[in-house]
Amino acid sequence: MRPTSLRLRSAALGPRPSAALGSRLLITALPLLLAGCGGVTAPPKATVEIPAPNPISISADADTAAASSVTVPLSGGTLSATGADGTVYTLTIPADSLLEETVVTMTPLTGIAGAPVTGRALGVRLEPHGLRLYREATLDIAPADGVAFSAIGFAAGADGSDVHLVPPIVAGDGTSVSFHLMHFSDHGGFTG
Repeated sequence: MRPTSLRLRSAALGPRPSAALGSRLLITALPLLLAGCGGVTAPPKATVEIPAPNPISISADADTAAASSVTVPLSGGTLSATGADGTVYTLTIPADSLLEETVVTMTPLTGIAGAPVTGRALGVRLEPHGLRLYREATLDIAPADGVAFSAIGFAAGADGSDVHLVPPIVAGDGTSVSFHLMHFSDHGGFTG
């Protein structure tokens, strides 16, 4: 015979000892669980005050007479330009950095003002501006006098906005300095 309701089923089977034990455990453990979950906590303490943004912009003049252009295939390529002071800039773009064959222009910068660091400023404007690369390109800067110690790199938009510092690649004998880059804009370094 099948019981037709839960009440009839319980009456037919008798009381379940595990249900009473489970209820007692729940009543005993509930206050402990609630106390362990934190209960009342103190308000958070103040940490570091975040300053208002103060972006840095620079101004840079381009030496268009010294500009150099090359069509870079998907297999990569190299482009060089020489500034008016004799500094040689070499951009190496590895294979699979571009989605299509691209005309790349590198123009030496002749004057950089408003930077957050001091030293001799050496840099180039890379175009097409804003081009994103899928593998790191390397910009090598070799000053004519062979002195490139204590270098710190920079990158900025073509309008001088969004200036940020970039670490140099640590290598070589101090006669040149290199930087990795993933997009085209104004790039360069300050040497000490």
